[in-house]
Order: sequence, then C-alpha cells, then structure tokens
Amino acid sequence: MRRRSVFALSVAVLGGLFATYIDFRQTEVQSTILAVLVTALVAGAIDSRLAWLTALLVPACLAAGYSILPHFGISPAEDCSLGSPRSLMVLAVPAALSAYAGAGLRRTIR
Repeated sequence: MRRRSVFALSVAVLGGLFATYIDFRQTEVQSTILAVLVTALVAGAIDSRLAWLTALLVPACLAAGYSILPHFGISPAEDCSLGSPRSLMVLAVPAALSAYAGAGLRRTIR
C-alpha cells in the first residue's frame, strides 16, 4: 500500500474519531457534520483512488464510537434517539460527496 493511501486512511480514521469527540460534547449536529465533511474532503484530496473508502470510514468511526464508548461509561452530552449506531451510516452520503469533491479538486489542481 502506498504512503499516500495509508495517510489518507489515517486522516479518515482520526477525523472520524474527532467527529465522535465533537458529537459527544455538543448538543447540535452542525459541528459534527462539518467535521465529517472537512475530513472526507481532505482525505479524498490526499488519495483520490480511495475516496469511496474514506467516505465510509469517517461515519463508520462515528458509529463505532456510539457503539463502544457507552460500555466505558462515556455518554453523549444529550440523550438522542438514534435507534441504533448504524443509523449514523447515513452520513456516508454527504461524506461521499465531500470525498469525491476533494478528489475532483485534486485532479483540477494537478
């Protein structure tokens, strides 16, 4: 695997974890969505071939945080009725748009 690919996937995972941190601290969703969009844009711009994977990784980390962190006694700032953490995977749609926008931006600049 190329260094650029590893870096893009690392950015996606760290950005997803950061979005989880933001979501657990805030009661509004705008900052979480902004973190997801910016992370997907940057990761898609780093490696355009893996834009699809970075678009899935960012919301998957957010869903994993909602699945794992309550077992450690860490709960969100506001109780939300998500149904299940899998419902957060709906963020894959705007993340995919953002990741492919980053990939297109990279190709335009190159």
